[in-house]
Amino acid sequence: MRTFSRHALRIALVIAAASSAGTSLAAPSCGADPVVLNAYFETGFPLPSKLSEEFTKQFPNVTFDIKEDQFANLMENSPRVLSEDNAPDLIRLPSMSDLVANGLLKNLDGYFTEFGWDKFPSAQLVQLRVEEGGRPRAPARSTPWASTTR
Repeated sequence: MRTFSRHALRIALVIAAASSAGTSLAAPSCGADPVVLNAYFETGFPLPSKLSEEFTKQFPNVTFDIKEDQFANLMENSPRVLSEDNAPDLIRLPSMSDLVANGLLKNLDGYFTEFGWDKFPSAQLVQLRVEEGGRPRAPARSTPWASTTR
């Protein structure tokens, strides 16, 4: 089972919270030490890069090393990439069932209320929620998973 850096996870959660428009949250902190988050995103979708740029404006000690790849390559390589010692801290994938089943993603239940995700309509989050074994679940019973891997 992969170990997750609390610092990288905390920053990834702050990023997720920052993208939760309309949700009132306490001001997050990323500390003062320099941090570089490695990310693996699909080409042709500028939103993750723009979010990371905005995040760095708000938290200058946090920068991103972003690798982009074609959708087919990303889908084919993601299980291997996430199981490596130098796996990305953030990854954007349309499907995560197999990754959850193989223990490659972090369960975010402990952060669900803290970051205000419980205030979103359950139907809005259902595509990102799965059972422990990776099977999709109904909105009220499902578990959020992070694409952070350290």
